[in-house]
Amino acid sequence: MNFNDIEPKEYSKETFGRCIRARREELGLSAKIFAGKIGMSPVYLSDIECGKRRAPTGANSGVDYLANMIRELEIPEEQVHAFYTMAEATYSRYGNINSYLEENSKIINIENGNRKIIPNLIVDNKDVVA
Repeated sequence: MNFNDIEPKEYSKETFGRCIRARREELGLSAKIFAGKIGMSPVYLSDIECGKRRAPTGANSGVDYLANMIRELEIPEEQVHAFYTMAEATYSRYGNINSYLEENSKIINIENGNRKIIPNLIVDNKDVVA
């Protein structure tokens, strides 16, 4: 599993989870053992791997789960940036919004104020709503 091989436009909760699982399995680690090594419950890890949860922040627990994952998955230094970028993309409702905007660059101005409509997305000065 090489995190650099995944295109940024494919980054999502599901992709992040699949990559974590693929790398864990390459190393022959069970979910239970890996979860223990990174300080996470096996159920929480399973939810991440299945794309049901976002990448963990550890904000409430004080555990740096992502750093632990990098260490235990033996992710090479040249892939760490891609790993973190993919993890960050799990927090966006739309995945990688920059890739979305590049692919859907047709923006239509509306006369009433600052609104611009992008297919399936309204962008205001402050809000992004579907």
